[in-house]
Amino acid sequence: YHTNNTGQNWAARNAGAFKLAVSNDGATVYATNDYTFTRSTDYGNTITAVAGLPAAGAVRFLSMSGDGTKVAAGLSIGGNIVVWASGNSGQNWTEQTNLGALSILSGQYSRNGQNLYIGPNNQLLRIGR
Repeated sequence: YHTNNTGQNWAARNAGAFKLAVSNDGATVYATNDYTFTRSTDYGNTITAVAGLPAAGAVRFLSMSGDGTKVAAGLSIGGNIVVWASGNSGQNWTEQTNLGALSILSGQYSRNGQNLYIGPNNQLLRIGR
């Protein structure tokens, strides 16, 4: 669903998602249901598929840079959290790091996309550049 008036009125969109990431201006939206990734550049009106990750797993976080060009996902694969990233709007993905058996609560890009912050449960904050 989408609102442009602080939640007073809502409009249904074309796809559901377990995880969402939204650009600073709200126009670009990435969504995942753990197996497929989609992208919209018009506030969710038109949904297109982006390249799937080379590995399958439950998505623990999904984040993007403020301009919508960088996107990262943390997946639970075989009991480990593996971070994947794309620098070209989800067209290609690269494995960044395997964080091991952490319980990840959140992951978030800085607005300029220079840093990725990952917040594991009861552990130190991780920062990737």
